[in-house]
Order: sequence, then structure tokens, then C-alpha cells
Amino acid sequence: MVIQSQRADRVQLETHLHDLRLILERMTGVPATNGSADLPFVLAAWIFLVGIFGIVRSRHFIHLVVCLSLTQSSTYVLLLSVGYVKRGGAPTRKARTLRRQPRGG
Repeated sequence: MVIQSQRADRVQLETHLHDLRLILERMTGVPATNGSADLPFVLAAWIFLVGIFGIVRSRHFIHLVVCLSLTQSSTYVLLLSVGYVKRGGAPTRKARTLRRQPRGG
């Protein structure tokens, strides 16, 4: 009975979310996305906050270092999500297209 109630609540929330997206599209004229493009930024923020919380709550030096590295990894996630290009190749391959001029002459 509880599971059926949770499913009904989820269906109702999804319906409301769909209605809100339609209202947003009508107001702005821009089609609303499903939010998956924001996922890396949300993930980076969550990892950062968990790391900061661990740093604040840390009582041991080793724990502090681990939480600091976790916070640092959130910046890696953020930089990768900003620099990601769909179907993009490695940037080093494009830089090698210049031909070298022969020396001495």
C-alpha cells in the first residue's frame, strides 16, 4: 500500500513538472530542457560541499588531506564539464597541422 502511494505521488510530481516546463516555454519562448546539461555542475558543487564539510569537521590530519583532495577533484569535474565538446577530438591533433619550414636556407 505504501509503494502504491509513493508511485502515485511520483506520477503526480512528474505531471506537475511537465506542466511547469510548458509554462516556462510559453513565458520565455525557449524550449525547456530536462536539466541533464546541468548535472556535471551540480555534481561538482555537491562534491565540493562534501569536501568542505569534511575539512570543517576533520579532527585528524589524514582525514583533512583526504577531504582536501576530494574538494580538489570537484574542480576537475567542473573544468572537464566546462571544456567538454560533444563529438570533439583531442586538441593536440589539430595543433600539429602546421608544417615546419626547412632550416638553413
